[in-house]
Amino acid sequence: MENIKQLIQAENKLIAILHKRLSSKRMNHTLNVAQTAAELAAVNQINCKKAVKAGLLHDYARELSSDELLILAKEAKWPFHPMEQHIPILLHGPVAAYLVNRDLKISDQQILKAIQYHTTGCPGMDKLSQIVYIADMIEPGRNYEGVEKLRHLAYEDLRTAFLQCLEHSIFYIIKQGGLLHPLTVEARNDLILTK
Repeated sequence: MENIKQLIQAENKLIAILHKRLSSKRMNHTLNVAQTAAELAAVNQINCKKAVKAGLLHDYARELSSDELLILAKEAKWPFHPMEQHIPILLHGPVAAYLVNRDLKISDQQILKAIQYHTTGCPGMDKLSQIVYIADMIEPGRNYEGVEKLRHLAYEDLRTAFLQCLEHSIFYIIKQGGLLHPLTVEARNDLILTK
């Protein structure tokens, strides 16, 4: 645990950049995601430094306006799904990955992919991407029905926790009458098909 805190503190330059970009509430969430991602990485023998970096940067574009997200997604040549035009906030992952690569010169494809798909998921996600997706849902600041079960499961069985997190998101969106991103459905189906 102490080692993880040191890994996070070692990213002081990134943290200073994030403090300028994010609200205090979002910054707290970001630090919680980095901590949770590093813990899950340690349990699953995944590179903790990468987990910390991806956790810290996952919401790098989260507080940009819809217009900014759309402009930057076009600049990044992101292959828009029509629903992303209607719900631009779904672009904050791909735009964050683009900006992190462009502005911060981080080119590690594992980290960029984890940032890119932390909201929608996608088929074939590696363990680091799954960890960031899960950490975003279960970090200590999250409080919703079923989160404790997901938290417990995440430290016991990453794959099953990822599947249940995807399903929780799908059920929540349906219950709200929202649109399901096809990548989320494809991520779930892929996980089931590749047992």
